[in-house]
Amino acid sequence: MDFQPSNPFCTRIVRPGAIEYRFDPQRDAGHRPDRLDGPDQSNELDQSNELDQSNELDELVRRICGDSGHLAPFHLIAGPHGSGKSTLVRSLVPPLAKHFPKLIEVHLHQPPSQSLAPDRVSLGHWLANAIERRLHHWKMARWVAAKQRQARPEGLLIIDGLEQLSWWSVMHVRRRAKRWRQTVLATSHRLHRGFAMLRNTTLDSEKIAALTEWLIVSLAESEQTLVRQELQRRSLGPQTNLRDLWFDLYDLIETSRRQQYARSLDRRDRSITPNP
Repeated sequence: MDFQPSNPFCTRIVRPGAIEYRFDPQRDAGHRPDRLDGPDQSNELDQSNELDQSNELDELVRRICGDSGHLAPFHLIAGPHGSGKSTLVRSLVPPLAKHFPKLIEVHLHQPPSQSLAPDRVSLGHWLANAIERRLHHWKMARWVAAKQRQARPEGLLIIDGLEQLSWWSVMHVRRRAKRWRQTVLATSHRLHRGFAMLRNTTLDSEKIAALTEWLIVSLAESEQTLVRQELQRRSLGPQTNLRDLWFDLYDLIETSRRQQYARSLDRRDRSITPNP
């Protein structure tokens, strides 16, 4: 069986920190190496793309650091699930670490999911779930407060998942940051009062297709076609969770390769079977 490149949708490749945030995926997909006339042109466009990426990143860093001399600025990266918020944060951390005496990251998680069907939820279960959610938010708020004390003074606090805090807890985060002259960078699924929008990561169908094209450039043409057909079959838009979509495409590629391998074994077995 011929050599096959790694599945481009595996977690090792697409997890935040492993994959770089792409500011203009349509531009990157349009400059894929297989669409260029020669290696020189490919290298020139690759260098141009990387320069544009660096400039975009530098601009965000400048906006975050530019107000550090004033009262604590609050910056927000907003977007739906799986739209690249955490990936953008991971791309920003290395350059930001050079501008602040202390950088502290906090990753907040969702409360435990409730698996009971709505028609089976009694008053007792509803109260238990409400108490559990309140306890979860209280634990998250205490955790953020402890981390925020580590970032002072004039440090940078990064909160990934600000929507997990109540409005009251967010207000206390801002108060502590002003007291200690900290900068706060947060990600969230929604807007928050007092936070300036740094970037909205909401994706449309064209951006989703372009990001996927950027990933599948090393695949065989038949596998690229398979991925494109799957994208056309789906209804893509701002509601699409790109992370979940790529997990599904990982399974699609793996299933196709297993089937191809099984067919190759079947052909080999038939070729070595002696005729009666």
